[in-house]
Amino acid sequence: MAGPRPLPPATSLTRPQPLNVSRVHGTLGASLKMDRDGHQRTRLKGDLMKKALFVLLSLVLPLAWSQPAFATGRIWVHNQTSYSVKADIVYISHLCSDDHPTIAPGGTFTVNTGACWIKHLTVTGAHGNQCGPGVSALSSSNFYIVEKKYPPHCEVHGRN
Repeated sequence: MAGPRPLPPATSLTRPQPLNVSRVHGTLGASLKMDRDGHQRTRLKGDLMKKALFVLLSLVLPLAWSQPAFATGRIWVHNQTSYSVKADIVYISHLCSDDHPTIAPGGTFTVNTGACWIKHLTVTGAHGNQCGPGVSALSSSNFYIVEKKYPPHCEVHGRN
């Protein structure tokens, strides 16, 4: 029988020996690569970042498509009373600037809302009276302020 195998020649402890393979693949998209000095360096592969972006977009895009009809585009507020009214259009997001127009009798206020959702619409009529909410007021893109005979003397109706 042959004796024990001879030991490989001594290597320097200050410089690691380069691997025979130029690249060793790890888990989760990380790869090991050797630099000029023979040191290993780790970097994330672009595939991992692409997967993360895909997951993020797959969660956000369905939310954009699930917005109600009035959430994107334009809204109209029509004043069908015989006096001027002040409207306060408040949006859900603080990133959207609220609107506070005064609308003349028979006039219309139009605004492009973009992706802003309406939180509430308040209309103040003659003598500082607030107009009552009408049928389906916030689920539409067209708002009509109509005059009533009895207090609060005006009402807000929504139509698509």
